[in-house]
Formats: sequence, structure tokens, C-alpha cells
Amino acid sequence: MNIYYNAEYTGPNQHSHLISMGFVAETGQRLYLEFYDVPTYLLSDYDINEVLPETSFYGGTSKIPKYEFDAHGVDYAVVNISSAPTLIEHWMSELERADDEKLQLVTYCGHYDAVLFYNLFSKVPPYISRIPYDVTSHLADSLSEDISLSEKMDKVLSDIAQITKGFGKYSEDVGFLTDNALKYAEMIKYLYHHK
Repeated sequence: MNIYYNAEYTGPNQHSHLISMGFVAETGQRLYLEFYDVPTYLLSDYDINEVLPETSFYGGTSKIPKYEFDAHGVDYAVVNISSAPTLIEHWMSELERADDEKLQLVTYCGHYDAVLFYNLFSKVPPYISRIPYDVTSHLADSLSEDISLSEKMDKVLSDIAQITKGFGKYSEDVGFLTDNALKYAEMIKYLYHHK
């Protein structure tokens, strides 16, 4: 089963810290996590001005440091790095799937997204595939144009940027602000199914 996944984090470096994570299962269940333990010294101007205001916790619309299921069908929690793995494992273990079916993370340009996800666990649960699927690689492979791989990737990323603009209303529908990890997880699901 595919789990479409995205993360917001403090930057692509060895000290990167998660800000939020969004998961959308193939079956439609959604999990959105926000981290209350983000060290302020790691925050860039971009994080402060663009990422944090779009979270419920830092954006000021919610300060509920607990697990809840809201009316929009989203499991939501404000967590820290040490509590997130247990909650993620519980959510994933509750998904309906065959006993031997693995969960496959599907991301886009998800190098840090995947690293930060796997680093949460001292031992990754055996039902989670260790290799994430990057939807941008598949999209680039599907281009029949006779151009270099880097030109294909530039085109794919440009196309994704255009598609992203159309996902603004999604956030309103699920009760979260516009630009967060859950929105991008939904966008990744869309890209996967419309490639």
C-alpha cells in the first residue's frame, strides 16, 4: 500500500529538524503532525515567514498538544521527536492491508523527507519499505522528449510548481492552512495517479 508523504523541515543539513509531516494512505486516511520542539536557532527566514505561519501550532489556530481526529477526517497531533514514532507506528499499523503487505512511502524530491522519517525510528517497523519511491523520477522517465535528465527534472519540477497552485482550496476543505506537509502529501498522491 502506498503512503504519500511530505515533510517540512528546517533545512537540508545534518542538523535539520522536522516542522511538520503529512501522510495520506492509499485508502484515504490522513495523518498530519506538527512538532513543538523545533529549535529556534535552526529556523531560517523562510521557515519563519513561509512555513511556520502555515502550521496550526505555530500559526496560532490551534495549540492542542495531543492526538485527535477532527471532523475533516484527518488524524492530527502536535508532537516532539521522541513521541512521533509511536504515534506514526500506531496510525500505520491500524491501516487496513494484507498481513504481508508492506507500506511504501511515495514522495517527491524526498531525500531529506525520507531521511528524517527513517531517523525517527531506532528500528524501522518491518512492514514499512526501506526504499522510498520518488514520484519525480517516474515523471521524468515518462517524458518522451529527447532532452537530458537534468532538463527533464527541471521540467517536472516546473510542472509540479504549476500543479501546486491548484491545491490551495484543498487546505480549506480539510481545515488546515494553505501550505503545509499534508497538502503536499495529497499533491504527491495526485501526481502518482495522474502521471
